[in-house]
Amino acid sequence: MIYFCHAPNDRAIAEKVYFGLKQKGLMCWIPSQDIRDGQSYAEATVTAIEKSDIVVLIYSANSNTSTQIIHELQKATSQNKFIIPFIIDTEKPSELIEFYLSGSYKVDATTGFLQDNINKLENVVKQI
Repeated sequence: MIYFCHAPNDRAIAEKVYFGLKQKGLMCWIPSQDIRDGQSYAEATVTAIEKSDIVVLIYSANSNTSTQIIHELQKATSQNKFIIPFIIDTEKPSELIEFYLSGSYKVDATTGFLQDNINKLENVVKQI
């Protein structure tokens, strides 16, 4: 399963990428679509990260300053999950976020069409 980590202000693009990968038959989880009524956000995200193989970080200036993003990435790292940054912003990352962007897998989605970048992400996921 693929867990989507994103800042609230990036929800629209995160959902487009989420639905794009789901349409290709990949199992995905995103809080805005998959948290059940009455379920705790924290409990749901921890469980989803634990069940995931891959975490896609929608990176932007918004996520660069989000403590919630840091918590989710720390949880993913502690669980040895593959983190794939889907970079939608040229904002220089903070030192803490840069640590999570430095892996060998990433998709630069700052140029080109969104669908082409979703296809690139699909290819990276399949490599893993």
